[in-house]
Amino acid sequence: MESQLLQSLNNFLRKQELQPLVEQIAGIGNSEVVEIRLMNPEFDWVPIGRLLNKVKNLPSDSYDSAFSRAVAERVVATQRYVDVADISSSMLRSQSLAEQALKSFACFPIITAGRVIGALFIASSYVRDPLNETRLGIFARLCTTLAYFCERERYFSRESLARQQDGRYGIVSVNTAMQQILDLLPRIARSAAPVLISGETGTGKELLAQAIHRLSDRKSKRFVTVHCGALSETLLESELFGHVKGAFTGADSDRQGSFGLADGGTIFLDEITTASPELQVKLLRVLEYGEIRPVGSPQSRHVDVRVIVAGNEDLPVLVEQHRFRRDLFYRLQVVDLQVPPLRERRDDIPLLVRHFLKLYAEFYGKKLAGISDDVVQDLQEREWDGNVRQLKNMIEKLVILCDADTFVDIDVAARLLPAGGPQQAVESGRADFGRFQSYRHFKEASLHNLERDFLLQALEQCYWNESRTARKLQMVRSTLLNRMKVLGISKPST
Repeated sequence: MESQLLQSLNNFLRKQELQPLVEQIAGIGNSEVVEIRLMNPEFDWVPIGRLLNKVKNLPSDSYDSAFSRAVAERVVATQRYVDVADISSSMLRSQSLAEQALKSFACFPIITAGRVIGALFIASSYVRDPLNETRLGIFARLCTTLAYFCERERYFSRESLARQQDGRYGIVSVNTAMQQILDLLPRIARSAAPVLISGETGTGKELLAQAIHRLSDRKSKRFVTVHCGALSETLLESELFGHVKGAFTGADSDRQGSFGLADGGTIFLDEITTASPELQVKLLRVLEYGEIRPVGSPQSRHVDVRVIVAGNEDLPVLVEQHRFRRDLFYRLQVVDLQVPPLRERRDDIPLLVRHFLKLYAEFYGKKLAGISDDVVQDLQEREWDGNVRQLKNMIEKLVILCDADTFVDIDVAARLLPAGGPQQAVESGRADFGRFQSYRHFKEASLHNLERDFLLQALEQCYWNESRTARKLQMVRSTLLNRMKVLGISKPST
């Protein structure tokens, strides 16, 4: 039980996906309702992760009625958890919960720097046993870990409007190709046509999708993101379309899928190229007829959802290789945006460096004296295989490791940041080839490292799903596992 939670928590920390974590929390707390909410400065509770299984008299869109603000306010005041196994026999009653046929609940504070910034709330439509010490301990550790990331969410949500001033629609760029894309967004947002966003990982495809949603008439409804590559085929179908009770082992109740949650709004399907042929057929039906069918249900339902998809593989090539349906590709290609990699928009790097430096300095409470032009030029000359995400993470690392009032010059950067890569190392005379006994030894080692890096990148893009990675690379899974063993590649521990 705890190992599954830690797996979901690790996925959340790595990919910022809350839904699998929320589902694990539901299992640990024997709960039908789960909410993770942030408290903003106006003492309003903003949901960032939630699950609502079938509860009598509780419609699928009644999250707000299921969440008890009175209970949350008590948790804020006391900074202690509340666990009520039977509302009818408790001194602490919640009329709003009782009216929704909920008979037990618990609420845990998410605390950082001595103040409550959020709450984890669970509830059920039946009387249960009080949470034992083991479960209470798991929830306590969970909230401790969540606190840092909730604080980040609060900060970056609070700063999102301020960041708009640094760039159009929250996207920082002066590059001509990017500006041409941004010019199109208002016109794209006025339609409900599907959008295909292509580009390497880390180029900001989801930011563009969010911008389209915010500019559209659907902005008051939900924007739902699904990372297709992170889920197996069965789980992905359930995540997208939902399922009915008994549809498969572990389906203990009805569950609304992401298309249902996004009804009236926008759904963003990242890594669409990993979808199986069977799932591609069902996605095509959604696009053609606006119909979804939950797993295990004989009934279809209509949804009104704007579909935006993204992929970091060349879809036309996949179509020619018969790995992606041609009809689905043409249906998705109504609007096609190609996001350039960072190495093709190097004129954005100085602006991005100073933007991220300011952002993380404020977040970590550090006042830095500035950054030298030499460091910016060094960063501008790098290849950035991970694109803007890699640059962002590197600047965050720089801010974390720097002392306050530091001026980041070339010496500081050389001490705190990784080298710019093999090519730069050779050019600066830092490469050491003395360990190679012969050209053959050098060639074998180079190929070994190249293959290892290639497989590592593919595994990371598929979130270490070996079967999905093998399909992506068009190789047999056993061959992939054998090469991983030979090259010393092992799945990161959770």
